[in-house]
Amino acid sequence: MLSRLDEQGPATASELAAAEQVSAQAAAVALRELEDRGFVSRTSDPDDRRRVRVSLTDAGRNRLQEERARGTRWLDGALRDRLDDADRAALEAVVPVLRKLTGAGVDE
Repeated sequence: MLSRLDEQGPATASELAAAEQVSAQAAAVALRELEDRGFVSRTSDPDDRRRVRVSLTDAGRNRLQEERARGTRWLDGALRDRLDDADRAALEAVVPVLRKLTGAGVDE
């Protein structure tokens, strides 16, 4: 949910539940924990005071950056330690195909 909020901005709990493909109850539990940890905040929607929007806090953004960095370090180590040169070349060759499948338009 932190990634989604970072990429798409504030959302309602029901929007997050739908996007994450979880029940409203599961989203509520997760959001409560994230809020208790200071990673998200809830505010009234300025256009509709009955709606509550969930936003990423600075602490949540920092946590997300830490988790992404940890994942990157793990992946770098796994690629280096578990794959030989031929495996890395094969993986590098398949990346453009995977980008086509996912619709990612990242140029490198």
